[in-house]
Amino acid sequence: MNRKPSPPIMLKNRYNGKPIDYDAKAGGREEHTLIRIFEEKIADFTKSVNAAKERAANGEPPKKSKKGSSKYTRTQWKATLNKVIEYLTYLKTSYIPITDKWEFKTEEQKQAYIQEGKAYDIPVDTITFDFAADFISYLTEIRHTTLGVAAAGKQVKNTKHVLKMAVGKGWITRNPLEDYKCADEIIDVIPL
Repeated sequence: MNRKPSPPIMLKNRYNGKPIDYDAKAGGREEHTLIRIFEEKIADFTKSVNAAKERAANGEPPKKSKKGSSKYTRTQWKATLNKVIEYLTYLKTSYIPITDKWEFKTEEQKQAYIQEGKAYDIPVDTITFDFAADFISYLTEIRHTTLGVAAAGKQVKNTKHVLKMAVGKGWITRNPLEDYKCADEIIDVIPL
């Protein structure tokens, strides 16, 4: 039986630095992993894009929301997920994988690779502040086709956003990348 701990227990867990859904009587908690959280984010985003399409088909005015509710943004989320899978595979095997879409002959080959990469998934509560710097280093220096600093920063920014969603759902108590500033977020103010 999967039960949630009571609110006082959740508060105690947060105070003690444990995940808030930890329940010692139930034998721990459900493990939330980075790739699983990315997949949930993509699924939620897909639902919002499909709902917007339905509203448009019914002639309703578009709902005011944050910018970026399109299939192209969903493609960016999927690209970030693929890069995270590449990075996790590299961490566990020291093998530099290739997941660019032109490397796969069929969608089945790509999905099989992603399923294999999920074996290297990590629990979200084990992510530290250093994850961001190491991820950027991998993307800009080690990856088979390196990215620019701004593009790598965007991947870390997407990862920060997903971890923020995990905090909102109570899966982790604090976003470990919250204070990390990507190169494009740092603004140099030139004195006059």
